[in-house]
Amino acid sequence: MRRSVLVWLLTAILLAAGCSVTTAGTPTPGGSSGQPETSTPTKPSVPSTSANPSPLADIGPCDLMPASAATALGFEDAKGEEEKIGRARSCSWKIRGATLRENVNLGVAIFDTLGIADIVAKGQVETLPPIGKHDAVRFTGIADNCVFTLGVTKSVRVDIVATGSLFEKSCDVASRAAKLVEPELP
Repeated sequence: MRRSVLVWLLTAILLAAGCSVTTAGTPTPGGSSGQPETSTPTKPSVPSTSANPSPLADIGPCDLMPASAATALGFEDAKGEEEKIGRARSCSWKIRGATLRENVNLGVAIFDTLGIADIVAKGQVETLPPIGKHDAVRFTGIADNCVFTLGVTKSVRVDIVATGSLFEKSCDVASRAAKLVEPELP
């Protein structure tokens, strides 16, 4: 069950990243010569990490949540589970509530090539006062989860995603986690 919850949470993180790359050009029909046309496939334009290195390139997502923070939030296990999903490098934990309904799954996702402007949300993206020295926004993710995002640069962000049956409790956990993650960011 833990694996399925992790997959669901990380899928929600990936969906929150959205599709922000477009390919320029005009589609045209194939030629009429009867010969198959050949073309060289192109990859989406993504900033090169060597030309535009992420300040978080050498930091793992689980490293952004110190053990003391994990204890303060009530994690079931202070060591998170790290995984790469799409463009996100993420880490997830489970927080046991007093009842099953109060359980919360928390994820921290590093997007090395997507900034706050690249967010795809279900509804409005609410601009918050900065958390520490980082720009912050809050939104509801595609999977009805509560997401706090910290901007590291214009093209790098960290999402703190909380998912649970009680949305307000999830947002409280995500807010507290964002304040604990922020001092770990450059």
